[in-house]
Amino acid sequence: MYNCFINKYEVKTLKTFFKNTNQILLIPTIIIAVISILLIVIVLFKNFKYYKKHNIILFTTKKITIMGMFFALFLLQSFLTSFQALDHFIFLNFDSATVILIAFLFGPIEAFFYALIADTTRILIVQGWIWQLLYALQFPLLGLIAGNVAFKYKKMKTKENVSQNNNFQKHIFLDFFFIQGMFLLLFFFSAIYGYLNRDILKGIVYQTLILTSFFSILFYELIFFLLIKRNQYEKIALLKYLLFIAVIYRLILGNIFSSVADVNLWAPSFKYVFIPRLLKSSYIIPSYLLTWYFLINLSTKFNKKNKDNYW
Repeated sequence: MYNCFINKYEVKTLKTFFKNTNQILLIPTIIIAVISILLIVIVLFKNFKYYKKHNIILFTTKKITIMGMFFALFLLQSFLTSFQALDHFIFLNFDSATVILIAFLFGPIEAFFYALIADTTRILIVQGWIWQLLYALQFPLLGLIAGNVAFKYKKMKTKENVSQNNNFQKHIFLDFFFIQGMFLLLFFFSAIYGYLNRDILKGIVYQTLILTSFFSILFYELIFFLLIKRNQYEKIALLKYLLFIAVIYRLILGNIFSSVADVNLWAPSFKYVFIPRLLKSSYIIPSYLLTWYFLINLSTKFNKKNKDNYW
């Protein structure tokens, strides 16, 4: 019968393994963590001053109730995501959607605290992972970034009518071609790298990567041109702001933060976890954009219909 107790040699081996693993990217981890925490402190300080100046109440009954509903949805999403991650290839992950909605509905401070509580709960309870600082910083940073971008978007809407702004309309196609160029670069990189490493990625994974990348980019193009045809320039502006959030979140917080954290905990090298994440960005970024866009529009319409229902 196998002895359940670990002997001294095994304990020493485990200690050596974790010690060596955690020292691989120790300095980059410290630098990223310090910069992130300083950024959070500075941005939160400015946001608190803004709230005080404009008499914005931080937490109301309405806000807490809606955040509680989103929290339940977040945990359910996390539970479903954990099943997709079993093959180390997450097809779709919408865990960030509720954080974005809180940011656009209420603001950066509410989104920050919501993300901090929700993500920590997910890590410790739902998924049972080891708590790691770089993992835990991602969603709070996303909430702060999205909340402040949402403020800028709302100011832009109130200051000028973008539907009649010729300067805005002139740059629509330039912006679109820039965005499309970024998507295509990611797509072709994914296709070429996937083809050269198809034995590692294996059959269905590689095919799914190509198909989902192609259709998500195509779907984004159709939405963009449909909005232009209907002269809905405010919604095009929303897509642009959401693109900025999605790129920061996926390419920096999702790819770099998570890859460094993985190497600190289990991954044999940075490239081992970074490259697959970069490949999946070719379809995940458009997927984020479309999901966030439709949910924000849906919640905005709901708020307009229930504008007089104060809590």
